[in-house]
Amino acid sequence: AGSVIQPEATIVNVIATVGGGAVTLTSNPSITDGVNGQLLVLRGSSATDTITLTDALNGMQMAGNVTLALNDTITFYYDGLITNDWIEITRSNN
Repeated sequence: AGSVIQPEATIVNVIATVGGGAVTLTSNPSITDGVNGQLLVLRGSSATDTITLTDALNGMQMAGNVTLALNDTITFYYDGLITNDWIEITRSNN
């Protein structure tokens, strides 16, 4: 899907289109740019309408792809000085 996550808070609940099933974000970037040093926690909000973020040329540097299902989280900080990417700090598969 070509959608982009636009963080309006530090913790953002994410869900694919309700009832639409799992979605893999392919947009570049998949998360709009932040402010240098900004923290962002994405939290999955559905067991079936999951979102997969891919670790490939999409404005994020992660330890591989991640699928966010109900209560799964991934935490990033925004590096606005060197890479202008969201850098993964940690993830949790709940």
